[in-house]
Amino acid sequence: MQEKKPFKLFTLQWHITNACQLRCKHCYVDFSKPVALDFNSISSWIDNYISFLRKYNIEWKVYFTWWDPWLYPKFKDIVEYSLKNWLKVSLFWNYHLLTDKNIAWLKEKWINFYQLSIEWLENKHEEIRWKWTFKEVVKAIEKLENNNIQSLVNMTVSKWNINEVIPLIEYLARNTKLSRFDFVRVVPMWKASKNIMVTNSEFKDLLLKILKVEEKLKSEKCKLQIWKKDHLWKLLYYENNKLNIDLDDKVYGCWMWYRHLTVIENWDVLLCRKLPIKIWNITENSLIDIYENSLYIDKIHKWNLIKWCLKCKLKNVCRWCPAVNYGLYKNFNKIDSQCWIK
Repeated sequence: MQEKKPFKLFTLQWHITNACQLRCKHCYVDFSKPVALDFNSISSWIDNYISFLRKYNIEWKVYFTWWDPWLYPKFKDIVEYSLKNWLKVSLFWNYHLLTDKNIAWLKEKWINFYQLSIEWLENKHEEIRWKWTFKEVVKAIEKLENNNIQSLVNMTVSKWNINEVIPLIEYLARNTKLSRFDFVRVVPMWKASKNIMVTNSEFKDLLLKILKVEEKLKSEKCKLQIWKKDHLWKLLYYENNKLNIDLDDKVYGCWMWYRHLTVIENWDVLLCRKLPIKIWNITENSLIDIYENSLYIDKIHKWNLIKWCLKCKLKNVCRWCPAVNYGLYKNFNKIDSQCWIK
């Protein structure tokens, strides 16, 4: 088998517990069975990851994330061990345990990136998440930024809230110190229904509106930067002759396998957290073995998994969102429902 080499910067999204303070209506996680990793195995697993990074001589980062790692009793010990081994740490969490003491600890450890979630402007947001959550996230943004910890608000876009994306961006840009804003598309799994998916024309129209508001905020010299993680941004820029990247460079496309894997609460390894396909379990083999011998990874490597995009000029730098299609069709052989290419 041809050796598979990851790209220079590799990220691992690590879910150490599924404990959460919220039960959001569009969430794709099943909380019916509380799960958390065995702490006694964690240091050996980190060593496993480090061996993988050294094997390929690549840079590393680990995201400690969902649902709220602060609820894991020995969370700080995990971070300490990671930092001791020179892993770069970023955090995707709730706001609930962002006390002054914990923020001071983050600052002391040089953890300078923290992602929070807002889904709507205040009234709609609190229908879906919980009462007071909007105000509390805004307060958390201020506390983080005042301590030189960059905050990012991530939004899950669906039919429920697509009309509030632009008002929310404007509100956050003008009323908070938020550093970055981005969004992901809702993935239809568990509680998230297929009926809340936006159409391809609605999605393209949203991207165009975001570009307009971005220019407006730049002219006002607002601090907020709009990230553009969704790969269909590349299609929009390509259509307007503004995509200034090498179309053969796969580092720009969907990260799964090429520069990203996920480990969830039971040690299963997934290509993506929103793609519920187990490719191995990290307690059974080294990450090197998993990476080199997984049949799913091999299929991606040989373009035998994501087939729809094979004739597209953007196949390397986009690769759409496999999780969205898997959620809709339980296979990868149809066009991304939000891709508008002909």
